[in-house]
Amino acid sequence: MDRVMPTTCDHASRPALMSRPRNAWGRFLMVLPLLGWIGLSSNGYAAPLRQELRKPFEATSQTLRGFVIVVDPAGGGEAAGRRHPTHTTARASQYNLMVATHLSHHLKGAGASVYLTRMDDRATTLGAEDRSEREAIVRGAAPHIVLTLAHADDPKAPKNSVRAFIAADNKIASDPLTARAATLLVKELASAVPGANTRSVIAMPSLPEVPRSLAPTVMLEPGNFSDAAFASWAAKAPLESVSRAIYEALARLWQQDAEALAFRREQAFGVQTVETPAKSPTARPPESASTNVEKLARSLWPIDRAPATPAELRFVLDHYRRRALSDWTLFLLETTIEETSQGLNLTVRTNAQEIGDTAVGIARALGTPLSDARVELLPSPRLGERRFGVTCVPMAFVWGQPRELDDVQTQLLLGDCVWLLDETPDGSYLLVHGTDSYLGWVRSDAIQRLDASRFDEWLNAPAATFVREHEVRGVRFSPAVRLPLASPAAADAKVVRLRLPAPIPALGEKSTIEVPRDAVRLSSEIRVGQKAIEIAQTLLGRPYVFGGRSSLGTDCSGLVSDAYAALGHTLPRDARQQVLVGKLVATRWHRTALRPGDTLFFIDTTGRVIHTGLSLGGSRFIHQCPPEVQVSSFDPADPLYSKTWDRAFIFGRRPLD
Repeated sequence: MDRVMPTTCDHASRPALMSRPRNAWGRFLMVLPLLGWIGLSSNGYAAPLRQELRKPFEATSQTLRGFVIVVDPAGGGEAAGRRHPTHTTARASQYNLMVATHLSHHLKGAGASVYLTRMDDRATTLGAEDRSEREAIVRGAAPHIVLTLAHADDPKAPKNSVRAFIAADNKIASDPLTARAATLLVKELASAVPGANTRSVIAMPSLPEVPRSLAPTVMLEPGNFSDAAFASWAAKAPLESVSRAIYEALARLWQQDAEALAFRREQAFGVQTVETPAKSPTARPPESASTNVEKLARSLWPIDRAPATPAELRFVLDHYRRRALSDWTLFLLETTIEETSQGLNLTVRTNAQEIGDTAVGIARALGTPLSDARVELLPSPRLGERRFGVTCVPMAFVWGQPRELDDVQTQLLLGDCVWLLDETPDGSYLLVHGTDSYLGWVRSDAIQRLDASRFDEWLNAPAATFVREHEVRGVRFSPAVRLPLASPAAADAKVVRLRLPAPIPALGEKSTIEVPRDAVRLSSEIRVGQKAIEIAQTLLGRPYVFGGRSSLGTDCSGLVSDAYAALGHTLPRDARQQVLVGKLVATRWHRTALRPGDTLFFIDTTGRVIHTGLSLGGSRFIHQCPPEVQVSSFDPADPLYSKTWDRAFIFGRRPLD
């Protein structure tokens, strides 16, 4: 499956331990600039989203490098409820799980090793067998601390309180280190949860519902769902409100007591802690694109010598195109390799800079003697402003080379939109990228060239699609031909008027045609994409779960596929598969035609599709990226701007139109 990893996400510029507003008014001022309706884009399409939008917190330093923790989200089975010091239920169990998952991303982002005792919503009984399984996870992890998250749901339990429980039946487990950890957690949570007037650390003879361990073990109760005020707050507040408070408490604990925690870990498990905060770097290590390229290069050419001839290097780069790229019909990778007395001259033509850089990097990583290497990024500047077009003939083949009868790729139909990438020196052929994503050469007289604004208008105009073959004066209109409406069609209309991209000689100088109403299907005024966005918005703030597809957590492609599945439309499971569905409506260099619900795709440094999201129209989009479902923006002036995803964006598609 596609899985966007935490290291690929845009990180907030805040330090790992920054101060938070300590009251509701301060928190309101933080999100005030982000409240309101999403602004309309230049094309007039944007999804209304009345939410408190914010950039999720991301740890930007390795504050917790070397720290090992087991996070144990208490389950919601009947036995669990009876064993809890108060009482818990399914809703508390689910909230425990979401907070634990959310917390894990903060901890991992700061360099910690995190182990969860469960990742789904199974009806955990927390009986002896289940506890032994969780204890096995603890033994395998050998953590510095075990943290059980156990929200109460008990009308008899205290309200407006944050509590921590520690065991007093074991001298090691009930020492001051465990008490300090519990006190830090309670103090930090009490400042984050509104109305938490009471905070307490309670020592109990035993904690039968938590994994037994000689490591410091704390069972944390951030709130009580039987308290109407807390339940209302938890339903609306971001998970970050709880997870970040826990994160900051643990970060302080590690900074203050790293040596004591390391000593306890060695006592309990015989494992030494290699790194402590003093040995940790102050910033997150940068990702190494060169390392990825070197690994890729060796997998493509496992021979113990460098490819030294044009044929050998061409073989390697063609292997890269076919094997490593998500789909080689989507991405252009053309190479010219010339042999000189000083080595090989390599020229790469591509529609993605990452692909060109990777191709050159592969050659260099393998030790190929290069006398010169350059990347030509398309679209070519020689196209000028009219880098768009629409097919103006009934049909036109697309070829692999700028000559006919040479490696056919696909066929364009009248009205098909194309992005232009290049043209031959004599202007007789155009290199096009079609809405079906196929790349190839087509006769220039088959394309009516347009500027950006006219292209967007044609791409998004209300249209009619032929459902059967229709002929007008010898001109054949095939099924699937799609043309914009020249005027609105009445409900009882017998004919509809359609626009032509350019006059067709057989039809005279007319710019429109009339066709029978039953020959076409009109595009719906109700956009499925808008409804998909409304579904995705209900999951804002839900945690990232690798492989997840539920309301308790999804991954990026799970969010997209579930949003459409809820409307009865099936999309493939992974981003690298979803990028093949629908018509192309945006490229890296032209995004202004995006509508709500269009699927967006992002690539890594080697050109692989690794992430997906849903456009909100305009520059904003909703996507699932650790730690949670969030809204980001391509606009540098937007508070939600993500430089990482802006640079990584490659294509936008419209699954249904």
